[in-house]
Amino acid sequence: MEAISLGQYDIVYNAFSFAIAVMGAATAFIFLNPSQVAPVYRTAITITGLVRCIAYLPLLADLLIVGSSFQFSKLRVGV
Repeated sequence: MEAISLGQYDIVYNAFSFAIAVMGAATAFIFLNPSQVAPVYRTAITITGLVRCIAYLPLLADLLIVGSSFQFSKLRVGV
């Protein structure tokens, strides 16, 4: 596997972090606001929230794996 630089790692980590934050915020929004939806659609909103939660948890696990997988090697400053 090809090694990545610290800058490349930061880009990947920030993209994952942003995606996970958006997914978590959408999940929280869906679960906290079912009363603002017509009663006919509340079941659909609940199912949507569950699907988002199921999709959110593996992304969170992936972020933790990516966060622990980067190993600092001997960095040469000024080279």
